[in-house]
Amino acid sequence: MEEKLIATLKDYFARYPKSEEVYMTDGLLFHLSGDAKGYGSGIAKRYTRHDIQEAEASHSPDGLAEQIRSGAVEVDSMSYEEMKQYAQSLGLRTADQKKTTIAEALKALADNKEIY
Repeated sequence: MEEKLIATLKDYFARYPKSEEVYMTDGLLFHLSGDAKGYGSGIAKRYTRHDIQEAEASHSPDGLAEQIRSGAVEVDSMSYEEMKQYAQSLGLRTADQKKTTIAEALKALADNKEIY
């Protein structure tokens, strides 16, 4: 889930603390499924408060590190931009910003090695 979407949904649930779910159609949020389906394209995506909590956990530094360690995210298949985002989110310091250097740091993290 994208950071912007997470922020939008967090804001929604903060404004409506009794709501446990929300529906999104064409970028707009609706309380009810029928309202969302009746608007625009008719395709509504359902999000729950639990979905947001899971998404936040997976975007936290511990969650990102665990994704790499568990193999849920393969460093070799990541784009340079994805590697940079992971390294920045995890606070990894590297000698330079080259793709190979960042990849080595992320692989070291996957192997539970010390990274500097």
